Amino acid sequence: MGDVGGFASPIKAAKVDLPLAVMSTTFSGKDAFTSSTLLIVDDFAAWRTCVRQILGGEKNWNCIYEACDGREAVQAATNFQPNVIVLDIGVPELDGIEAAKVIRENSPNSRIVFLSLSMDDDIRHEALSVSGASYVPKLQAATTLCDTVMNVLSESQSQSI
Repeated sequence: MGDVGGFASPIKAAKVDLPLAVMSTTFSGKDAFTSSTLLIVDDFAAWRTCVRQILGGEKNWNCIYEACDGREAVQAATNFQPNVIVLDIGVPELDGIEAAKVIRENSPNSRIVFLSLSMDDDIRHEALSVSGASYVPKLQAATTLCDTVMNVLSESQSQSI
């Protein structure tokens, strides 16, 4: 894996055997999204790979960056200004909600989609209150993350027109 400024550079994900449900809900390859950049933030490498697969990998994005904690997320978002950030709330160093507050200041045009193991409404509300564009429980990621990211990106592109 390459290293840029202390965090993961755009990389090709290793082949991972994913559940059929994940494979059947992958990103549909809309041409409008191929010029967009994505930052995936999770402390678990296999989960980052899973998110990459759900969203269609490199063929659907201009560039995909990864970070494994909140501090790396802030640095990557600041340096690369991604269109979409898929951000786990439970990352170490700086939790996802705190990282989002800093990202919002340093990368104001990046749209944040929060992920969490929690289904708690209070956590969801807190995440969305720091300008999160959406919130997806990890247990629903295989079935809803792709559509959620496409909707967030579509909204972002329509607002910039």
